[in-house]
Amino acid sequence: MVPVSAVSALSAPQRARLFAQAAVAALSLALVAFLLHGRVDTADLSAALRIAAETGAGPLALAAAAAALSWAAVAGYDVLALGAVGMRLPRRRALTVGFAASGLGQCLGFGVLVGTAARWRMLRREGLGPVRAGKASLIVAGGFFGGLAAFALMLALVMPSARERLEALAPGFEGGFGPAALVLLAAAGAVLLLRRRPGAARRGLSFVALAAADVAPAAFALWALLPEGTAFEAVLVAYLAALIAGLLSNAPGGVGVFEGVLIAALPETPLESILGAVIVFRVFFHGLPGLAAGALLLRAELSAQRVERKAADPRLPPALTRTRRAEAALIHLGDKEALFDPSGAAFLLVGARGRGLVALGDPEGPVAAWPAAFAALRRAARRRGRGAMIYRAGPRAAALARQAGFAAFRIGREAMIDPAAFDFAAPSRRRLRRKVRQAEGAGLSITFHEPGAAPLGPLRAISDAWLAAKGGGERGFSLGRFDPGWLRRFPILVARDEGGRAVAFLSLWVSGDGGEWSIDLMRAGPEAPQGAMQALIVAALGRARAAGARRFSLCMAPLSGLDRVTGPAAPALRRAAEIGAARWGFEGLAEFKASFDPAWRPCYALLPKGPGALPALAALHALARAPRG
Repeated sequence: MVPVSAVSALSAPQRARLFAQAAVAALSLALVAFLLHGRVDTADLSAALRIAAETGAGPLALAAAAAALSWAAVAGYDVLALGAVGMRLPRRRALTVGFAASGLGQCLGFGVLVGTAARWRMLRREGLGPVRAGKASLIVAGGFFGGLAAFALMLALVMPSARERLEALAPGFEGGFGPAALVLLAAAGAVLLLRRRPGAARRGLSFVALAAADVAPAAFALWALLPEGTAFEAVLVAYLAALIAGLLSNAPGGVGVFEGVLIAALPETPLESILGAVIVFRVFFHGLPGLAAGALLLRAELSAQRVERKAADPRLPPALTRTRRAEAALIHLGDKEALFDPSGAAFLLVGARGRGLVALGDPEGPVAAWPAAFAALRRAARRRGRGAMIYRAGPRAAALARQAGFAAFRIGREAMIDPAAFDFAAPSRRRLRRKVRQAEGAGLSITFHEPGAAPLGPLRAISDAWLAAKGGGERGFSLGRFDPGWLRRFPILVARDEGGRAVAFLSLWVSGDGGEWSIDLMRAGPEAPQGAMQALIVAALGRARAAGARRFSLCMAPLSGLDRVTGPAAPALRRAAEIGAARWGFEGLAEFKASFDPAWRPCYALLPKGPGALPALAALHALARAPRG
């Protein structure tokens, strides 16, 4: 059934379309019942159930394997659709959402509406609203039907037996289906190639490939469940027709319509054999996927509720108003909780994945309470059967954590600036001045927006272009992400060109006591002139100085400053620095921050001594690669 809350949120025209779809479903069922009235009356349902129950292990194994392949392709539609609406997600996350949304949509009927509700609920903390969720669902539906049509036309060209079956289902096309298929495919290809939008042709071909990878294994599964001697081409064509009719009917699972079209398209196959095969087929293609999809949606809902409960900790709001580090704002990202020491005086930001528990940064609170916070982290890890670590801790936290049983490894340096003492004209900042003046010479202007006031639409396009250029999606845990709900919490500076068009932006965190500001997202579009990011940071420093901030963090330069590190781990750390410089440009990032002539603060990873280090590192890797709420 369609969720009541989703229906109540619809506008009057949307509700009218929903009721029209319901009428189409009822009429489809009535039409199929009328056309098959004479044949269905003779069906022996007990025989069909017996046939289903007696299905052998071989056909069951083939059906299960084919279902896995088919549903993997179905989930892939969302990788394309979510990317098309600006959602940059790890591939695994997009596949999970696609499987859940499509699985529920196919089982409950009204696929676009149910899929929209599922995508929105599962990705709302990543910034996907109902409107964009609806667009993604429409892209999935359009891509599927378009890909399916192209697949059917290609079958008509390359498989004469399939073409004959298609012509039999479409009276009046005898002998003309092949030429018509060639013309339609050529026209579709020309439209895709002539479209100005980049990637349209590639996306269209991807939908065709996914449709083929979805439909062919499903038809094979149905064929494996039917009696021996049934022609695969006949089953493939019959399945295509039944699938389209069932989905267009919007009935739950296409029930009735799907079976009716199969029976009409396979007149030579015994009726009870078709019904018995469909019963088993629905277990693998509707029943089990529907249950799994429902479990995924339920898990997402429970996870969101846990995040909301954590955010509702009565100790947290007073504690956030006193924080000294700006990175405490990351508690609002949704992937961490505040772990307090027994007295409630200090807390750590903690995220969990698998068998690891990872704390981010120094504890927030008086230094005297830090050892108790570290001890609380160790106890929480033991209680949950996990290994614990602290990522990006400062020198004082590293010294105290060593006493609590952690081993410290230097992983980089944080660039810190005193806004009140920042002298733009200092000789040590000659490179910085050259870059900023280059941007100013290109006509760049910078606007400061208070929290919630920045226009996020143009900034999303900048962010998407930046992510595409970097060849990856958002990262999490120690970084923010482009999420409207997240960004509206913070000040944002926007750089615009001479025409007033946004070309780069910078978002900022501010500590609870206002003493520290820090950069979060720094993103520039391809049109941004050289020096745009430097100009944004200089402007942010001026704002921080005017607000009375005592510290401005440029965040950590990963794996920098390791040339003087000694000890058993030094060779491995220096080798990691070389890899980071070559693969991710860490050396260039360090040089960028060095141009501001900052004070450098060492950063450490604090790991448990013993086997708990490995699950903790695995958890850090998972948290950083798969941001989620």
